Amino acid sequence: MAGRSTAILGRFAHIPVEEVPCYLCGSNDADILVVDPPFKVRRCKHCTLGYTSPRCRGAELEQVYGDGYFENTDSEALGYSSYTRDVDAYVRTFRRKVPVISRHAAGPRLLDVGCAAGAFLVAMREKGYEPHGLELAPAMVRHARERFGLQEVHQGTLANAPFPKQWFDVITMFDVLEHVPDPVGVLQQAREFLRPGGILVLQTQDLTSWLPRVVGPRWHHFKQVEHIFHFNPRTIAEVLLRAGFRIRRRSRETAGKYFAIGDLLDRVHRVLHVPRWVLAPFRPFARRYIWVNPRDEMFIIAAPVGAG
Repeated sequence: MAGRSTAILGRFAHIPVEEVPCYLCGSNDADILVVDPPFKVRRCKHCTLGYTSPRCRGAELEQVYGDGYFENTDSEALGYSSYTRDVDAYVRTFRRKVPVISRHAAGPRLLDVGCAAGAFLVAMREKGYEPHGLELAPAMVRHARERFGLQEVHQGTLANAPFPKQWFDVITMFDVLEHVPDPVGVLQQAREFLRPGGILVLQTQDLTSWLPRVVGPRWHHFKQVEHIFHFNPRTIAEVLLRAGFRIRRRSRETAGKYFAIGDLLDRVHRVLHVPRWVLAPFRPFARRYIWVNPRDEMFIIAAPVGAG
């Protein structure tokens, strides 16, 4: 949606904006999907990767993911309205993913990259896994430790992770890869921490799904400050292969989440232009949660090339 980023640009005016070519093939020949000054979302005509250019300069992007990312009033354009308020719903969401992951995991030691307040780690700990996490936002690290007792959640990234190499049975990245300027490099770092037989689990958007094709620039994943890539089955497979992984399982069924009804009503109004008076009868249930899966994200399990 043109102008979506305007409300939050003041916070990040110190971050320079840069033009970039397609990350996968280097081409500058692209269709324009979204115009949201100063940003544009493009789809490469050669390899079909979706990417933002101009975008906030990659070297400074980590500054976006501080405490204000998880508690803010502009969540239409950036982050979450209140992650801590909804954290129990995120735990419920991840409980639905545990059985699928468990069928592929060869051991209990788990690292969640970009773990926020630790909701996924809570769900896995309930099933006997040994949880470890990495998160950039200090408030989320404190919340994970103080509310959930997750003392092995650390502030930082894979580049400075305080763990031995080849130590984890499972490494997960939920809604992470579309944020990082070098997805292949991040995945290569993750592979160094996987033990032989370990698996990688990730979730990311699918630009070829029905919803972005129907609603166009109003798609809720077009958040230009933070979402600098938009993958599809072809491009995510290529990114994984360049990092040394092959996909074992890819589905959309496992990629849903529990939404607060109030947040869902706001999104239906904004994206589908349903009048607020039509939605008003549901407002008394605003803080109840329901399972929603528009099937516009991919849930992927991958293993290093050469693994069984």
